[in-house]
Parts: sequence; C-alpha cells; structure tokens
Amino acid sequence: MTTLSKRTTRAASEVAKTKAATNLPSIRKRKSIENEQEEEDEHNTSMNDDNDLDSDIDEEDESKFEKEFTIKKRQKKSPAKNQQQQQPQKSITTPTKPTTTSKSTKPTVPSPSQQKQSSQSSQTASKKQQSSSQQQPTPQKKKENKIKYNLKPINVERLATYDQHMSGTLTNEKIIKRLKKLDEYLQDKKRGDTEGLEIVLEVLIDQKFADNKIFEIRLMTSCCLSEIFRIYAPTLPFDMVVLKVVFKLFTEQVLQGDKVDKKLFPQYFQMLERLAVIKVFALLALVDSSMLTPFFKDCLSRVHGDKEHQPMDIMFSTLLNTILESLEEVPTSLWNELLESLIEREKGGVPTAKAIFTHDLIETNSRFLQVHFDLFLQDLLEPEIIGAGQQQQDSSLSNNGVSKQLKKKKNEILFEMFNILPEFIYPALQNLEFDLEDVNPSIRKGAAIVLSRCYSTESASDELIAQRPTLYTTFLNRFHDVDIKIRTVMMEFSEHFTTTSEMELERVLKSVRDRFRDSEPDIRIKAIQIFQKFITKNPEVMNPELMSEYLERVRDKDSKVRKDAEISLSTVWRSIRERYGPIDDWSNTLIDCFSSIPNTLIHCLGLYDDDKYRIEIAFDSILLPQHSDVKNRSQVFLEIYKYLDEANKQLFKKYLEEKKSLRQEFLALIQFLKNPKVGNTTTPTSKKPQQQQPQQQQPQQLQQPENDIEVYITHVDNLLPKFIGESSKKLVRQLITPQNKKILDLLVLISDINTTFQEQYNIKISIISKAQNESSFSEFIKYMVNKLAYSIVGKENIKYLLRRLRSDLGLDNFDKNSPIDLLEEFNEKIYEKEVKDGVPETLEALLMLSQVYPNIFDDYGDQLVGFLTCSKSIVYPVLQILSNSSQTLKLSKKTLKSTLDMLLRLAQVPQPTLARLAFKTFIKFATPALTSVNPTTGKVDNNRLVVTLKDLADNLFDQLEEKSKNLLSILEVIGCLAKGYSLVLSEHLDTLDILLIKKIMTGPCTLDFNQKVQLNKSEHHLTSYSKDVLIKIAGIKCMSNYLLGLREITKKSHEMVNMLFEFYTALDKNKTYNDLEKSHLKIHIAIGLLRVFQRSQYEKEITPEQFILICNSTSITTKQRGDPLIRRLIEKLAKVMKLNRLPMKYMAAFGMAAQQPYSVLALVRKHSTSIIKTRRMVISRLAASLSMAKNLTEFYPESSMPYFLYVVSHREDFERDAPDYIESACYLNFFIDLLVEEADNYSIIHTIFTKLKRSTDKLDKKSKNHIIAAELGLQILTHQYQQKKWKPQKHPIVIVLPEKFYIIHDEQDEMSIDDDVASIKLPSLLPKRFKLPPLPSITDQNNNNNKNNNSNSNNNEDESDKDENNNNDKKNDNNDEDDNSTVTAPPKSISKPPAKKVSKKAAAKQKSPKKKTNKKKKQSSSEEEVSSSEEEDESEEVEN
Repeated sequence: MTTLSKRTTRAASEVAKTKAATNLPSIRKRKSIENEQEEEDEHNTSMNDDNDLDSDIDEEDESKFEKEFTIKKRQKKSPAKNQQQQQPQKSITTPTKPTTTSKSTKPTVPSPSQQKQSSQSSQTASKKQQSSSQQQPTPQKKKENKIKYNLKPINVERLATYDQHMSGTLTNEKIIKRLKKLDEYLQDKKRGDTEGLEIVLEVLIDQKFADNKIFEIRLMTSCCLSEIFRIYAPTLPFDMVVLKVVFKLFTEQVLQGDKVDKKLFPQYFQMLERLAVIKVFALLALVDSSMLTPFFKDCLSRVHGDKEHQPMDIMFSTLLNTILESLEEVPTSLWNELLESLIEREKGGVPTAKAIFTHDLIETNSRFLQVHFDLFLQDLLEPEIIGAGQQQQDSSLSNNGVSKQLKKKKNEILFEMFNILPEFIYPALQNLEFDLEDVNPSIRKGAAIVLSRCYSTESASDELIAQRPTLYTTFLNRFHDVDIKIRTVMMEFSEHFTTTSEMELERVLKSVRDRFRDSEPDIRIKAIQIFQKFITKNPEVMNPELMSEYLERVRDKDSKVRKDAEISLSTVWRSIRERYGPIDDWSNTLIDCFSSIPNTLIHCLGLYDDDKYRIEIAFDSILLPQHSDVKNRSQVFLEIYKYLDEANKQLFKKYLEEKKSLRQEFLALIQFLKNPKVGNTTTPTSKKPQQQQPQQQQPQQLQQPENDIEVYITHVDNLLPKFIGESSKKLVRQLITPQNKKILDLLVLISDINTTFQEQYNIKISIISKAQNESSFSEFIKYMVNKLAYSIVGKENIKYLLRRLRSDLGLDNFDKNSPIDLLEEFNEKIYEKEVKDGVPETLEALLMLSQVYPNIFDDYGDQLVGFLTCSKSIVYPVLQILSNSSQTLKLSKKTLKSTLDMLLRLAQVPQPTLARLAFKTFIKFATPALTSVNPTTGKVDNNRLVVTLKDLADNLFDQLEEKSKNLLSILEVIGCLAKGYSLVLSEHLDTLDILLIKKIMTGPCTLDFNQKVQLNKSEHHLTSYSKDVLIKIAGIKCMSNYLLGLREITKKSHEMVNMLFEFYTALDKNKTYNDLEKSHLKIHIAIGLLRVFQRSQYEKEITPEQFILICNSTSITTKQRGDPLIRRLIEKLAKVMKLNRLPMKYMAAFGMAAQQPYSVLALVRKHSTSIIKTRRMVISRLAASLSMAKNLTEFYPESSMPYFLYVVSHREDFERDAPDYIESACYLNFFIDLLVEEADNYSIIHTIFTKLKRSTDKLDKKSKNHIIAAELGLQILTHQYQQKKWKPQKHPIVIVLPEKFYIIHDEQDEMSIDDDVASIKLPSLLPKRFKLPPLPSITDQNNNNNKNNNSNSNNNEDESDKDENNNNDKKNDNNDEDDNSTVTAPPKSISKPPAKKVSKKAAAKQKSPKKKTNKKKKQSSSEEEVSSSEEEDESEEVEN
C-alpha cells in the first residue's frame, strides 16, 4: 500500500469515528440525567487517555446513538463558568454541552413527536456519515491509520534544541520535511506525555511558520499544533494571547479546503479530524468572540451538499456543532447569519444546500438553542423604531442588532423554525394572533401564511392547536377576510390540513363550505376541489348539511365553477361506489349524503345549454365504468336511474330526445349531400298529412323547395346553441366543406346506432385531438361529437337490461332459439297477480328508451314478446315498448303470428286501458304483416286485415249479446275500431246506437261488468266511481270515437253531439251522483267533444251556450289535489290547438282555468304561451304575402278575447260577483296576462274591449254584462301595464266580433284610433266608486307559477319570456363581499361550448333534487301520463 492510499484509508476511517466521537458527550450527558455521579466519572475517564476515548466509540455506542439521540434543552444560564473555576487556569475539559445545575430548571422531556423527529434527523445524519465512510477502504487496525511520510524518524535529542534545528537559512523543502518528521513523532506520543515539548511549542507559534506564505508549511504547522492540543489535553498548552494566533491559523486552514492539493489532502483531513475529536473549536468563543460569526459565515458559504464534498460538509458540521455546544449565549450577529442561511432559496423556491445544512445544524442543537432563540425572537418581533441618524450608522441592522432583512422575512423564519422544533415559535403565537387582526392586509396575509403552513404540518398541528386555541379560532376567521389573497391562503391551508380530531376537521370543512358562496369564482372552485379531496379520504365525516352547498355549486352563475362542480361530484360519487359497492349496500348516512349526486347532475340538464354536454361527458366518462365494460356500465346505469326522481327522469328523457332530434336533422342533411337531386320529401321535421293541411292552404311562393340545402342547414341550425365569434349556421356550412370531409365522416359514423361504445370513444378522441385550438369551429365540433353520439346508454345496453329484467321476474330460462307459443304460455292467474315490489326499475328504463330510441330494440323482438305472458303490471309497459318500437322491431314469422294472436287476446282482457293499448299495438304490427301492395297496379290489399278486424268486432258484439262482464274493455276496443276502421262495424251500427244511446247514456245503466278493471293500484279512480258512472265514462269515450270516425255525418250524428251537451247540463240536477262523479263526467264529456270537434262539420254547428259549457269545463274544481283529469283536459285542448284542428276561439278555455291550483296554472301558461308564439311566428311569415289582413283576423291569438269575454260575462256567478267583481277581475287579469306581451298586443286588446262596449249580446239582448266585463278589462289593462306607459296605437288587425255572439252597431268594419280613445269616455256601467280589487301583478303571477312548476321543469324552454323574475332566495354569507353565486340568470353567451339564452325562469325552477318518491306514486303518475298521451294520440289516427 502506498503512502497516499494509506493516508486516504486513514482519512476515510476517521469519518466514522468523527461522528461518534463528536456526539459521545451528548450520549453520556443523556445518561447523566439518570445518574449524575456516574456521568461525572465516565466523563473524567474519557479525558485521561486517548486510547480509552477511542475504545469507547464502538459499534454498540453508535447504534445506540442512532436510536436514542435527543439533545436535551439547554437553559439560559450555563454552568460553564463554575466548571472552569474548578479547573487549573490553563486546563480545559473536552468541550461538551454544559450540564445544568440543581438550582436551574430541569430540562423538559420532549414529546413523542419531538423525540421521533430528533431521532429521525440523527439517524439521517448517521446514515450519511456511514455511507461516506463505506465508500472508503475499511481500516484494519487503528495504528496503521497514522500518516507515515517515509522519512527517517526525528532525533528525539534534537527536541531540546529544536529552535536551533528549525532556525537558520533553511529552504522551504527542508522546513516542510522537518515539520513532517515532527508531526509523525507527535502522532506517536500519548496523551499527557508532554516531556520535551516546551521548545517545540515555542517554535510552532513562531510567525515564521504560522504566517508563512507557503501553504504546505502553514498546513504542517497546523497539523503539529492539533497534535499538541491532543497531547496536552485536558490542559491548555498556550495562554490566551498565543491562543488567538493559533486559532487564527486553525480557522484559516479549515477554510482552505477548496484550495488543498490532492497530495496534501490526507494531512489536511487529519488536522480537521483531530480538531474535531478533541473539540478544540469549543474554545473559539472564549479565545476571540469576534471570530465566531465570520467563521460560521465562511464555513456555511463553503457547504456544497453533494456527494463529492460530503466528507468536508460533515467536518464542517462537526466543528460548528462543537462551537454551538460550547456557547453560553448565542450572539445576535450569529443568529442573523444562521437564519439568513436557513431561509436561503433558489429561484424555484427550493432550499439551497446551505439552507439544508443550516436546518440540520439547528435541528441537532435545537434543545440547547431554544432558550437562546427565545431571546432573539423578542428582538425579531419588536417593531423597528428609526431614530435620528440611525440609518447612517448601519442601514442593514435594526436598533436591536437584528437584520432588517430578517425582520421582513420573520414569517418565513418562524415557519422554518417551527419545522425544526415547534416550541421555537410558541413565544411568537400571541404576536401572530395580533397580526391576524391587523388592519394592514399584508400583515394579516403574512401571519395567515405562516400559520397555515404550521397548522398543515401533520406531526405538530394538533399540538399547536392545543397550545393556543384562541389563535386557531382567530386563524379560522380569516376564511371570511375581505381580502381575496388572504382567503386564497386559507383555502390552500384547508387543502393540506390534517388532524386526528374529527371536530377540528369538521370546523375547517364548515369554513370551506361557507366559501361556496364567495364572491370570487376561483375561491369557489378551490372550495369544490377541497371538498372533493376531503370526501374521498373521509366520506364518513360528511353529513347532508355539509353536502347541500356542495351540491348547489352545479347551479353557480360562473361557467367554470359549474364545470368543476360537475366533474368533482361525478368523481366523488364514483369513488364512493368503488369503495362501498352498489348504492343498495351503502349505509343510511352515505345514502343521505351521496345518493342524490346523480339527481343533482341530471337536474342541470334544465339549466344551461353548455352544461348539458358537460353533464353527458361526466356521466359517460366518470359515473359509468369504462366503455369496453358494457355489462358493468348497464348495471351502474340502472343503479343511477333507480335513484332519480320523476322530474329528473323526465329531464334525462328530454335531453335524449334533443340528441335524437339533432341526430335526425344532421343525418337528413348528410343524406341530401349524398343525393341532392332526389330531395327528401319526408324530412324529420316534416309533419303528418293532417298537420300539413294549414300550410298547404298558403300561397305556393311561401314554401321553399325541399331540395334546397339551406332548408336542411336551417333545420340543423335551429337545434344548435350560439357560439362566440361565429354564427352556428356558418359553422354548419364550414363542416360540410371538402376540407372537413374526414371529420364529417367520423360524425356520421358516431351517429350510427350500431357503433359500439368503445368505437364512439375512439372517434371522440380522434375528433377532439383535431380540435385543440380555441376557435369557434373547434368548440362546434366538440359539441357535435358529444351530441350525436349514443352516449350513456345505447343499443349495447339492451342485452344486459333485458337479462336483468328476466332475473328480476324469475324468467332466467329464456331460450331465444326456441320461440314460445304465447297463447299456450298465457295464464290468467299469473296475469291477474300483482307484482309485489311494483314495476321493476329496469322495465321503466326500457320503456323510457323505447320512447326516445325505438330503433335500439330491433334485434330483441323475440325476447320482448316473451314478457307478454307475465303479470298485467308487466304486460302494460311491455306493450308500450312494443308499440313504440313496432316500426323497427324484427320478429320471426312464427313469433309474429304468435304475437298477433296474443295481442288480440290481450285486447279482450277486463282492463280497458291495457285492452286499448293491445289493440293499437296489434294494428301497428298487423298492418304491414296482413297487407300487401300489388306490384302492377300499386293498390293496397288489406283484405286479410279487414277480415281479422271483422272477426274481432263480431266476437266483441257477440260478447255484448251474451251480456259479458267485460263491458268496459269491449267499449274501449269498439271505440278504437269505430274511429279508425268504421267499415268493419257496418253490420253492427244499429246495435251500437242502441247500446250507447238507450242502454248507457239514457237513465241509470243496468249493464254489469267485471270488477277487475284496474290495471294496478295506480288506477284507484276506477274504484272510486259507481258502476253507472264507470259505464257512462266508457260510453262517452266510445261515442266520441264513433262520431269522429263516421264516414258520413248525418242529422243523427249531430243529435248525438247535442245529447252529450244535454247530459252535461243535466248533471247539475242529478241527485244520484256525488260531486266528484259529476265533475269528472263533465270533464270526460268535454274531452270527448274536443275530440269530436276536430271534424269541422261538428264544430261549425256549435251554439253559444254549448261553447260556454266547453270553456267552463276548465274551471271545474274538485276536492282531489292536483286532479289528473283536469290536466288531461288541458293537455287535450292544447294538442288539438297546436295542430290547428280547433279555431283560436277555444283559447278562452285556458282563461277560464284562472281559479285552478298553481300547478295547473303553470301547465296552462306553458301550453298557451307555446300556442301563441307559434301563431305569431306563422303570422310574421305569412302576413306580408297576403293581400288582405282580414284573412288572418281569426288566426290572431287576440281574436279569442271576444269569446273569452262572452264566456266570463255569462257565468252564473257574474251578477252575484257585483259590485266588486273580484272573481271576474281574476279571470280577465289572467287571460290578459297570457295575451299581452308588447305594445301592439296591448292596442289590439284595447280596441276589442272598446268595440265590445258598442255591441249587444245576441243571446240576451237586454244583458249589459259583457259591457261591464269590457269596462273591467279596460281598467285592468290600464292598471296592470301603467309602468309600461303604453298607449293605444294603430294596428293592422280588423276587429271582427263573432256574429253568433254579438250584434254589431258600428257600420264601419274598422275603427280609427281617435274613435277608440273617444269610446273610453262613454258612460260606464260600473259602480261610481268602483275600484279594482287587489290583483297580483304580472311578476307575482309569474313567480307563483315558478314555485309550482318544479315537477314540469322539463318544459322550461316553452315558458313565456315574461317569466324572468324568480323567488330564488338564498342565504347570504356573513362575509360582506360574498355575492349570491347561485344561478339567477343565465349568460347570453358562453365559451365552451356556447349556448343559447335560457330564460331566468328555467334557472329559477331548478332546485335541489328531492328524495326518491314512493314507487307506487311514481307508477301512478307515469301511467296516467301515458294514458293521457295515448288518449291524445287517438286523434292522430287516419281519419275516414
């Protein structure tokens, strides 16, 4: 082994010893707490012999040190002086931390967390030193570690004259050589063997060597002096004057590490090692305190922190630790240097190597430095007072010596010291509490930052809270600070806050919850993110109160907040489900908190257009599993659908219908692009033949050709929202350009129902990757790809939904390869049996899908018809599914024949509702199956269908002759046959007339029927009537269908219509029926007459008295709350008017519903507004092309006002309503509100009232009631719109009063505006002191409508634009700057994706989702709605 390698080996081995030797006194000091005397003996023993010192440092002590090392707290007063007084003047002990005297305060026992922290830091330092030592060769024996220079040993005799030996004109090489011999000699001397070294001491301190310009000479001198200190220990070899010279040399050599040549490094390292072991630098403060701070500064500046310089960094750490342990007090200048190094950061905020080194240095001596830092902290926190001339002396220091830069960064210092030892900052807590309430925002922010970091420390947060609870409360109050930056700091704190106390966690959560209503969107977004994080980690902590505001954020007025809330809620729901399984397995607490999340998200579909596609993305990508796992997607979809309330199910259905409409119009455009010459005469927006009749009457020039591409582009554009920067129509044109052919092809592919979920997902990724920029076209493409896709649920799900339905019903033995004979499988007992748990949610979901996407069932016909043999509660929705999907359903021949036979059988079951649906479904399947077209003549051959229907009719009438008790279903099916296929009843017309007129409608009916007429418990109204009433209701329905389906209308037909009116009026005098039965019979007659009046031959013959009866039907009230029959009447009236099958005068019936409950009024307002808007839109398009405006007079909505006024004035209670006319004013106010929107409408209505005052009642020429009503209407019109400041103006309408109702006295057909104004001055028939009764303002009426329209939230977009105000009152946060962040009005434009304007009412209607309603109630409302819609659909059958 060479000399260099030996020296390197020795240097490396000394590294491990250095750490143990350095900390050995601390270990023994810890033992001294248990036995002070034992520690003193052990301490003295360690001072006597260097070999003993080395032997003490074994592996056992090192491991023990690593496990247990904790430096005890050093008191303010150190007993070092007492110890020095007991020693000789020139003797010292090995420098250690001074032990506390018995009079001083006992050291505080560190907490477990502090012990753990200190232990971890010590272990880390130990591991670093071990790793550095392991990199060097392991020494074999201690004696071999001494440095050998390969020189002749020094002649010991020369030591007596060593001064002469080193004097004279010696070359530098000889001086170095002799110093090396001396160093080698001194290394071999034992401690205490000072004989013959007196002259050597004098030589070594000579300036010739200590201040020599040659570095190697100074280095070897330092090495020899370090050995001298070892030999003379525990006494000092020099006096204080000489010691200053020696320490000047030592400090200079220590700091020359970077300049040491590699050849000299072993000697240099030996010197450092020896100085560290004997702790020579413990005397630095005693020798020259002025050297202390500069030495620390120089050492810290030479720290590198990398592996290459690791040994030197460890030596620096050892030397500085030695100095700190020896200090009786730490000077302010030293604190300045240490703390400046501690907070030093690189550009990215990462601590520098110097800062890390300082952190470890303070942490190692934390218990000793705590008392000293308390004193420095007082100066640091003391406000600076600048005196005269202060800045000129030292502008960098404050009055008390603390660096001004440190004062500015005191909060950073407090946090760093807290990380080292929490007790460091306890004296500053009171100051921090004052700073939190300072008027200066920057001071409050600084205090909030440091405390937020401290409270976020996992190991010490609980202890800090307990140390000063008032500080923690004051800190939490900063959540409500007026400064947004401070609130942002608090939100960041809450994100990282951890505690073992659930109470403290809940306090923070409540503070975060309050920020959901912060005025700043970024704060609200942060609150959403924090809540998500807390819930994901601790779902058990949540409760419904905390969740309420979290759920409310989906209605925030800011689009970005809503987006984050939607994604966050979806993520939370998914994490809860993955953690706890299906919803049914959740605890009650979890259900109360999280089961409403899907309800809340679906509820957003009724708010903003841009939310709709985001909700779909969240639903499709987060709530549901991955796209390849269709089975689990189906299962999760059913779970979610099960917990949706009825209103949200309707919203979800409506959204799917919107997607369907856009998809149809888009595909129609694509079809035209492929074959533009043919033109599509049956576009998705084209109407049925009956619906096109009004349009066919218009001039030809108004109709655009169907092969015009602009028509198809317009159809697509009508279903798109607004996009910022570009019109949606322009974006559609850009899409169909050749440059975007690939994107267009992908959109066509994703619109295909057979595209799988995984393929759809890949298409979305492909398209979105091409739309990365912020252009309007990119947003348009993203919108289209999500809107056209069959996301959430599609054709792939049907397989698993049907499988789940069979499992729910116990029908798992289905075999699709062996079709069953349905009639053989049909069992009446099974059919009549009620399902225990009601209709399965799976079947309800399938029914909804069939109404929106009927074509997704095309491959599952054989499976669907198999459910027709189940209970009637199951058969009815299955029939609805079959009816909806009849055009696309694929059935094998055997299955089709079996299905038709089964449907005919079901058309004769006792339940009339199911029988009617079975017959309608039979017609849909039998028409294409039993008819054929002659290829040569093109004629339709339907003989087989006619024969089948005749057989059915014969069978039904045979049952009547046999007095079958299946009377109600027979009448229902006969009515369907009479309406659509009256020819098959030609042989039975006389029998039918006798049955309806004489046996049913005339007097009490003696016929009987089966009591099992209820389809399920939802049809409770069938059992609340008497038998006679039930039969008469069935007879009224059958008669109306019979009259509607007649090919030739005769006098007898009109007599039957009059008979219905006579029966209506006779009900008031009937004493057999109760009030409910009378009211419902009237409503059923009104519904039947509205059906009949679709034939204009009947409607033209109506008398004024009969018209009054029809309109008054909507004013009928019953004791049943929310009577579904009233709603059914309004729905029927609205439908026939939308299809233009009744004249505009029947709008008067809507006005007569003014006394109905608010829920009914909301329905009336919705339909009437839709009808009025449609009429006015048509008028605006057609008026310019017509030569005479008189042709449109009866088409204007205002033309219904004379009829309405006539109905109001002929109420039985009109005269009794005098002199206040409260009820009459209520009717007039409601109807005027429906009609008047602008100044033009106001003028028209004003003219009508004025002209009515000059007319005479044709029914009762002496009556002045209509004039009184007109005067009342004028006063209401003036009073309610006085804020508008409208005045009567000229208008293009020719006011023509109906001749059947009024006698006109004016010879002129048209009145000038001057005549209108003069007519107001005619003598009034109202009382002289008449005052209008208190009427709700237009705003109040709209608000009341909003309150009760939540259940109809899916119809928000049809509401009047007047309904802009709402009663969406919100609790304001106690913070002055917090705004109402909940949605009150939607923005006019959006960015991603843009959306059309949504009415404020649509936003106001949306509230937090309700809990799941009872299944029976849901089933009842659902089936009543279906029944109502089917009743209305009857008018759409082909008329004879």
